[in-house]
Amino acid sequence: MDKRYEQVLARFRRHLRSGRVFVHRGSSSGVCDNFSDDSFDWVYIDGNHLYEFVKSDLELYYHKVRSGGYIAGDDYKIGGWWKSGVKLAVDEFLKNRAVEVVDIQDGQFILRKPARTNKVIESTSVTQGDQSPHCKCERASNANPESERPGCTQQAGAASGG
Repeated sequence: MDKRYEQVLARFRRHLRSGRVFVHRGSSSGVCDNFSDDSFDWVYIDGNHLYEFVKSDLELYYHKVRSGGYIAGDDYKIGGWWKSGVKLAVDEFLKNRAVEVVDIQDGQFILRKPARTNKVIESTSVTQGDQSPHCKCERASNANPESERPGCTQQAGAASGG
């Protein structure tokens, strides 16, 4: 790991000198408390790929990403030495958190944390019972994300990628 660390320092030397980049050496869970909640526009997760580590990273860094920001990562696929850990953790995260799937492609995933709102928004562009993919139902973040949305059969947080 020392060699990799030295490579990172060399690659970002100019930005480190300018104060634009800071390197926090340690495990993702160990350095997480160094950052304020809502402080990142995006976070890329590519650490230990076993389920429990990916799950922990997603939960820890969800709070560090600002509303409307992104969480992305690598190796979202079945198999590998990590026994599908990334895919399993991301799929579970999608069921338990109000996040939007921006893209899942070629083993990469991009999720968007919803923007905060102080007012309740309930809208639909389809008739009740319509299960078509153009369904657009919204509920503010202060509403229960697990509750069924009026006029729509789509559930909050039920997005999934393939």
